[in-house]
Amino acid sequence: MLRLTTLILLTGLSTAQAAQGWITKVEDDVFSDKKSATMLGFTPSGDSVYIECDGDHELEFAVLSKSEDKSPGVPGILVVKIDGGEALRFTAASYAHNDEYVGFKNEDQEQIRSLVKAIGQANKAALFGLQIPIVDIKASLNPGVKGSSKAASQFLEACTD
Repeated sequence: MLRLTTLILLTGLSTAQAAQGWITKVEDDVFSDKKSATMLGFTPSGDSVYIECDGDHELEFAVLSKSEDKSPGVPGILVVKIDGGEALRFTAASYAHNDEYVGFKNEDQEQIRSLVKAIGQANKAALFGLQIPIVDIKASLNPGVKGSSKAASQFLEACTD
């Protein structure tokens, strides 16, 4: 019985570690001669960091979480710390990302571009937090740094004019 319990725990831990990291998907934009890209930082919990650039190279940064409540326009603050450095703060508002996920997003182009560069240079930790002051909620997620350099490089290459 102890062996089975140990095996289950080790399998769960290795699955959790495998479900943490960064990827980027780059596509040709059908409406322009440019590329579009989506960069995801994913966690074992299913929450994720979502950074997108469309064919016009407009950027969007969001933290996504499964939720039945997808009320739009709820103000929030996104906080990011890379390798224990200074906290970066982004004003955000909620939106329904899809049928299952609510997101809190920011569209500050320069801040997002700087964030992607910082993620690409991360060596130890990339921590993301969401604060929703009107309901006094704070949540954090840690997609780690596995694959962050490659993902950020692919994203910036696709999304730079």
